[in-house]
Amino acid sequence: MRTVGVALALLIVSCGASAGAQNTPWPTQTYGEISVTLVRPGTTPGASPTVPVGTEVRILGSTFDPQILEVPRGSLVTWTSRDSILHTVTSGTFGRPDGLFDRELLGGGTFAFTFIQPGRVAYYCRFHAGMQGTLIVR
Repeated sequence: MRTVGVALALLIVSCGASAGAQNTPWPTQTYGEISVTLVRPGTTPGASPTVPVGTEVRILGSTFDPQILEVPRGSLVTWTSRDSILHTVTSGTFGRPDGLFDRELLGGGTFAFTFIQPGRVAYYCRFHAGMQGTLIVR
């Protein structure tokens, strides 16, 4: 009877360990613009959008393209307007500038800024509500 109790205890402990292990995230590896997350066998991976990596943002059709951009710390990011109307590249959120940068751009105009501190930097156009972007500085 004691052998059955020990076997049952081992079974419970091993089941508990594997259940806890499923809550542990698996590693993610990044190769340039592609991130790969390993998944446990028998699970269905969910597709996660990738964030573009680079140092250039285009302004076209009253949008920032890309709207979210990941840049390495120390990068010089350049915004180039391809629109014929006036836009701004203003740090902060609409109606709440934070004073880091604020530049007006007309078609063909460019603005560049170097990002030293890691973190998220929101920016927007003062003239067009809803025209916003985010930089993720790593």
